[in-house]
Amino acid sequence: MQNKERFHEAFAHTSHEVMGRRLEPFSLRHRFWLEALESPLVTGGGATMIDLEMAARVCSIRFENLNHDVPGLLGRGPGWRAQAGFVWRLWRRQATVEYAKFQDYFCDHGCPPATHGRGAAESEDGSLETMPGILGLVTALARGSGWEPETIWALSPGSAEWYLAGIFTHRGVDMRLKSEVDEIWEESFRRERAEKATG
Repeated sequence: MQNKERFHEAFAHTSHEVMGRRLEPFSLRHRFWLEALESPLVTGGGATMIDLEMAARVCSIRFENLNHDVPGLLGRGPGWRAQAGFVWRLWRRQATVEYAKFQDYFCDHGCPPATHGRGAAESEDGSLETMPGILGLVTALARGSGWEPETIWALSPGSAEWYLAGIFTHRGVDMRLKSEVDEIWEESFRRERAEKATG
């Protein structure tokens, strides 16, 4: 996927449904809660149907209700209706299909610009790499834009990265964004190497 397509993907979204739940636009706050719950869908590792169900429940909560609803969800646990619904969804769905749908959801909301080297949220000395989770991206964007934290938390990860790259570029920082020519050249180079390897 080239930067032009990645830009469109970061800002234009389709509707997503995972485990029978319609998911809300994925925001940095949704990502925060998934990280806080140590969901393997964001931390890595094997994801179970229970992990998919929990992530789908979190991501089906509207942004403005997250800080209220997620702690409440954790405190009370699933009621008998939610448990029965999960058993029904478990019986009707395949883990690989639901996992792929969740990955599509992440991809739809998290396409940062392709760069030559460091990501947009990393500093020259790597200090932002030591911040927990996505706090480095949030604080860099707050500092660069002057926006209120709640405005930033409502952004999708991909659009936040694009805004940050744009802010730094306008301030004269070389973000090393790949041009269309770079990406075409890299793609043709990869194709040539693959053809030589197979032929």
